[in-house]
Amino acid sequence: MSNLKFECPLHSRFLTLGECCSKCGYETKSTSGNNVTFRRSGANEGIYKSYENAYEDLAEDDLCNPIYAEEYQSDLAFETHREIGSVNGLDIAELGVGQGFLQKVFLSESPKSLLALDIAEDYTDNAKKIFQNSGNSSTSFHTSVGNVEFMPFHESFDLVVATDILEHVLNLGNALVRISRSLKTGGKFACRVPYKE
Repeated sequence: MSNLKFECPLHSRFLTLGECCSKCGYETKSTSGNNVTFRRSGANEGIYKSYENAYEDLAEDDLCNPIYAEEYQSDLAFETHREIGSVNGLDIAELGVGQGFLQKVFLSESPKSLLALDIAEDYTDNAKKIFQNSGNSSTSFHTSVGNVEFMPFHESFDLVVATDILEHVLNLGNALVRISRSLKTGGKFACRVPYKE
């Protein structure tokens, strides 16, 4: 996790992995298998807790009985990758990894690192399986469970990709600020939102 730098998203204070913000109790943790978790203190959870729980239930259902056809999701992933271009040698964060279709395309190249972030742990567990089965031994792979509006990353990525999540966040401004703060100088943000439907 050497490329990852952390800060409290509420106070922009730098944090080391495993440290709590002294002002608000925000914390980051590293768990087994290169997973980073982050959370606000209990007093600040409110509506966000029920929001996050709803996505946990959705992910569990979606992985068993996909909402969208696999061919449709695969086509979207290839189209998105084509628009982005090569990710070879880049530090990437994919926000809203879902079933991992875009992750598979990224791993077919050789990004330097890939962080698969999702609000639902079932999706990040699936992302770990995809990586383990990819045969890619050159990419440093990490997962992160949490809400993009409160992600702690600071100047860590050359490319941040968000697919079909920005239309679902509770506070778009928070999400965009956190995405911007997570990019290295000169880094790029690519997003996809549904509009044709």
